[in-house]
Amino acid sequence: MNKIRRILALFAALLLIVGIGSPINAEGDGSTSTTATTETKYKLRVENEDATTDGRGYEYYAFQMLKGDLSKSGNEWVLSNVQWGDDVKQVAIDKLYAKIKNDDGSNITSAAEFARWMQKQKENNNTGVFHDILNMMGVSDGSSLEEGKKMTWYSEGSGESAKYGYEVSVTPGYYLVRNTAVPTGKTNSDFIVQIVGEDVTVQTKNAVPSSNKSTADINDSNNLIDSGQEVTKTADYDIGDTIPFTLTATLPEDYDKYTKYKLVFIDDICSGLTWDRSATIYFGSSDTVGQSITFGETTDASIYGGTVYKYEISDLKASTSAITIPTTLKPLDVITVKYNAVLNSNAVINSIGNRNSYHIEFSNNPIVEGSTTVTPDDVNIIFTYKLIFNKTDDNGASLKGADFKLEKFINDKQGPASEKIDDINYIGTWTDVTALHTGESVSNPSKATTNDGSTFTFSGLDDGYYRLTETTTPAGYNTIDPIKFQVVATHDGKEIKSLSGTDQSGTISMTPTISNTDASLTASIKNEKGVVLPITGGIGTTVFYVVGGLLVGVAAVLLISKNRISN
Repeated sequence: MNKIRRILALFAALLLIVGIGSPINAEGDGSTSTTATTETKYKLRVENEDATTDGRGYEYYAFQMLKGDLSKSGNEWVLSNVQWGDDVKQVAIDKLYAKIKNDDGSNITSAAEFARWMQKQKENNNTGVFHDILNMMGVSDGSSLEEGKKMTWYSEGSGESAKYGYEVSVTPGYYLVRNTAVPTGKTNSDFIVQIVGEDVTVQTKNAVPSSNKSTADINDSNNLIDSGQEVTKTADYDIGDTIPFTLTATLPEDYDKYTKYKLVFIDDICSGLTWDRSATIYFGSSDTVGQSITFGETTDASIYGGTVYKYEISDLKASTSAITIPTTLKPLDVITVKYNAVLNSNAVINSIGNRNSYHIEFSNNPIVEGSTTVTPDDVNIIFTYKLIFNKTDDNGASLKGADFKLEKFINDKQGPASEKIDDINYIGTWTDVTALHTGESVSNPSKATTNDGSTFTFSGLDDGYYRLTETTTPAGYNTIDPIKFQVVATHDGKEIKSLSGTDQSGTISMTPTISNTDASLTASIKNEKGVVLPITGGIGTTVFYVVGGLLVGVAAVLLISKNRISN
């Protein structure tokens, strides 16, 4: 920022900041009860609750803009015999003398005349005087202020009553406190103008916007939003599902003090999510229609191995050729961006989840045009799970030769199936999980079988209501009845808190595994051998026939032999 703007901003602040400094009285009239002498030094403090330790990145300077004989009547300070302050350079004074006119059309020629002119602007409620002065003066020379006095960090008290900030000892006068540096993510305080004729503590006027990214956690088996997850940082979905995301940017309390305001939406999408960059933007709560926008793909490095996308509004106070920005935007209004992304086959299945983050870049100094900073990353996590089924015999040993189909109940309200889930009847369709998105150009949950054919893994699944059907039964074993069970997951906006599978018939028991490498439920599916029953017409009758035949043969031989002997 060049220095001429700083002094001009001071003068505007003298008019615009109510309750911080009293109006200038260039004539010095009115009864007085207190006088501040030029020899005495007073403590000027800027209280900043965020500056809990020194070195936080804040920096403040105090500049004496006007001085003279300072006296106080009641709560009002009066400055008489006005002179320019010690921190104002002559080049700035000369410019003011040449540009600003008295009521009679003559140029001002003294600090007292300038003080009267400023007081007149306040009486006329000229809230645009700052811009008037800028237009008159220009901002090209950059040499209007001296170094000023750097304020030092202080702390006072402890616990909840502790106070922190910056302070400096100064002689009486009108002072401008300029916030010259702030930590990343913070906004510069507007200029603070204060009369110092005694120890004074003033508050900073930092106003930081906020940003938020959320989704909704929808259970498609009952078509309900999971309890407490209407707007959430974490959700679970099937691979191939379309996920709604919402980005918000809440304007700061001092938004109306900016002549230009830059706002950039920055979305870091992990490789497990697919997004076509199209979105809808809404300006304020009354905007229910929105406007279509397209994010740009950047070369910025993604934290999560995906892609960073941006949508930039270079000046929120001016419409662009692409979108119309309402002029009615005001402090604390919320700008919302909504879009849909798809969970794809790159999705990770573990407790870490598919992380994506969002922040905004925003103007952070109402005086310095082009100065920006960013909000902290707001992380959003999408989880998906595995269901693992181990085929065993009635002794618990692995059993080969089976095959299974896993279906999910989708509440489409059309049928043909009717299922009672949590004592409520739902109409829907049983759909093979590997074909949940048939006809769509997206992935589906996958099925994998181990080499020995005894373990079946279904990956990329949401919570919901499922049915496991044995489609091929090992020889000599009975086919199991279809097993219906419900997968229930909870998460708290940061991590998975629980994962469980509930079989209503009590046929199976599901064991959860939640780790950095896994998020699954495992169950054993037991087959029983077929029953061997007694039968007739078997080998026993055949023996009788054979033995009987042999006896008949022996009898015939004996009879023939006896006849020969007799003859």
